[in-house]
This record gives sequence, C-alpha cells and structure tokens, in this order.
Amino acid sequence: MDIRKDTGTNEIVNHQLAQIADWSTLFIEQTTRDCDKIMFDVICGDFNIDNMSPGEAHMARHDLFDTYDDVCRERSGKDHPWTIGTEMRNPYLHDDVVSTPEGLKTVLEDPYLRQHYIIDADLETATMDTIYNAKIKKDNDGNVLLSPVGGRRRIDVVLFKKQVPVDVTNYSFVTRLAKLTDHIPVAATFRCSQ
Repeated sequence: MDIRKDTGTNEIVNHQLAQIADWSTLFIEQTTRDCDKIMFDVICGDFNIDNMSPGEAHMARHDLFDTYDDVCRERSGKDHPWTIGTEMRNPYLHDDVVSTPEGLKTVLEDPYLRQHYIIDADLETATMDTIYNAKIKKDNDGNVLLSPVGGRRRIDVVLFKKQVPVDVTNYSFVTRLAKLTDHIPVAATFRCSQ
C-alpha cells in the first residue's frame, strides 16, 4: 500500500496494538521467575490515535484497552474533561506564544488558545494530510468556535495493566519541551498498591 494514499482506514494500528499486548505478555513470560512479584506493568508512548475521533473509534475499542487502563479515559470514545490534546498543529509550532514553557502552559489552560494550537479530536480520517491541514474552526469574524473536542487529540498515553493495579497520584501534561517537539509530553506518578 502506498502510504501517501492511505485513507486512514487501514488496519496497521490495530495490528500494532495487538503486537504491543502480545510483546508485553511475552516479555513478562521470558523475564520473570516464579518467585517474582510484578509490582507494576506500564506501557507508554505515542500511539498515533486518539480516543475520541470518530474515524479512530474502532481502534479506541481495541482489546488492549480492556487489559490496560488509560486514566485519561472516561470510557471508549470519551476522555475525562480535565484531559487535553497532545498533538500540536504543525503550522503554528514556532509561534512566539508557544515557544516557552510558560507560554505553552498558558495556551493549554485556555480553551480558545488550546483549540488554536492543539489538533481537535474530531478526525474522520487520520492521514498525514488531514492531520497537518486540520482546520481551526472559526466563525465568520475569525473567532475560534469552541468545541467539546477542540484541542483534545490526545495521542500520547500512559497505560497501566489492570491486573497489576497501581494508584495514580498525578498525571501531567508537560510544557518544558516547548518548541522542541510537536507533542505535549505526558507524565504520570503512581504508587504500587500491593
């Protein structure tokens, strides 16, 4: 398949999600002994899908998310209201307002600014073209139209295995790398509950 003509509907991501589950299980099987006690099992990274975009709903329902908990999810298709997107709009990456950690923090805290600089979680198809050219929704006067999914395309995740429960004590969206990446890094602090 020519990736430049990909419509975003192929099954590559579903296959990759299945591989993550299989490889994590295999890793544990190959590296633990009977006397070992697993205190936590965490998977994190850029998954290139979000939980709320309609075009990625089938991937957001993948079995991996039955095994691993994403504390940002309220349920499949809906994130908790406190979450924000982690994929920035490329054309605006180097704007002065987001070029410092403090400026980026201000943007993330303001729903209008966030929707201007972070991609919305409303993609019907997720291709390089539709993501790069994702339009900011504006009214006739050029003002940003607020949307419940505006600025909320969250593709960077921290997942915790449900069978090895932990207490997540903090979840953060990090601004220290402003201007160095097109992602908003995420961090989680947790305590082993066993």
